[in-house]
Amino acid sequence: MLGCFWIGCGPPGFGALTLRMKKITDYDDPAALRRVRKNALDTATKALRQLSLLEAGKHEDKMHLDYYQALAAYEQLLIETVHPSARATRTREALAKRTLQDCLEEWAGAKTPTRAFDLLTQFGLVDMTAERIVLRYSDLFSEKTLNVVRKRLADLQS
Repeated sequence: MLGCFWIGCGPPGFGALTLRMKKITDYDDPAALRRVRKNALDTATKALRQLSLLEAGKHEDKMHLDYYQALAAYEQLLIETVHPSARATRTREALAKRTLQDCLEEWAGAKTPTRAFDLLTQFGLVDMTAERIVLRYSDLFSEKTLNVVRKRLADLQS
């Protein structure tokens, strides 16, 4: 039996786009299953990025938007991998007391990577790490922090 997925304003048959998909258990070709899995993972990543953008809301500048999008992605990954009620509570507390720039300087410049760095990179979201944000706005950060960031990101590649 085929599964049914539809996109539109009404039920299938009323102007909605209907796509027929095989049930996973009906596949007998490993290569086809690998394609299905890759497509599903790609779709999940795109959905996470869009969700993060929506959750980030509006901010006064691009650095804040970039960071709050990353924070939303990190919190969603916490929900999915740790616990449904998990949040970046300490991160939000720090942001309530200090500027984003000060927090990024501390987190990205720390001797060891943050939990957010580890989780975001594990899910292929390196561009959302504090380290990448610091590099995008490098004129705002100390040379010491930039050196730590460059080394940490280079270590990911090796």
